[in-house]
Amino acid sequence: MAVKNSYIDMTGQRFGNLTVLWPAGRKAVGIKQNPILTWACQCDCGNIHLSQRGHLTRGYGKSCGCMTKKYISENSKQMWAKKLPISNVKTCSRCKRSLSLNEYAKSTRNKNRFGVTSTCKRCNKEARIKRGRKYQRKMTLKHRLNMSWENYVDLFNRTNGKCSTCQKKLILLGDNDTKNTNAHVDHNHETGKIRGILCPKCNAAIGLFDENIVTLQNTIKYLLAHQGENK
Repeated sequence: MAVKNSYIDMTGQRFGNLTVLWPAGRKAVGIKQNPILTWACQCDCGNIHLSQRGHLTRGYGKSCGCMTKKYISENSKQMWAKKLPISNVKTCSRCKRSLSLNEYAKSTRNKNRFGVTSTCKRCNKEARIKRGRKYQRKMTLKHRLNMSWENYVDLFNRTNGKCSTCQKKLILLGDNDTKNTNAHVDHNHETGKIRGILCPKCNAAIGLFDENIVTLQNTIKYLLAHQGENK
């Protein structure tokens, strides 16, 4: 003789933010995999959540999880507010000095509540000097142009170390502080494709003319038309 499954009907009852809708069948839980009846509940946020009767009646399940996320978020804010009171002073991670926030550079990368770098401006400057100009140039090529230092040197050698337009003799970036003779990498600002090596003046001139060939040709015609006026 078959034994009829019996259970207490919880349909319509409310537990926290959950309203019981219907029995959703039995689910094997625990080490012994005992079949436990679960109930389909609708949370106030609109989600459908499955929960056991014991969890509901004992107060273990009061929402689909949305309340937990909200509690953790609010609790974390309160904890940090007590642990780290709002202040205009921050300790530098390198020199360990407590300085005003004005002594730090603004940063969007650091996920701290101050919105500044972890090291102060003085420590950053000392680190840049210690690493040298060549290191800074390498990082610039890497992050802005996705170009390695080896590829930069190879491009410099292929142009014989001269500007591709005015043929001025150039030096590698970072070899000294003479900015007018540094070999700059010219690239297409729309496609990002590397075009060649230019001196700083020629590189800036192309940018100021918006890389417009017609404008450059008109400029040449203008200069030729007024070529003998200064004589």
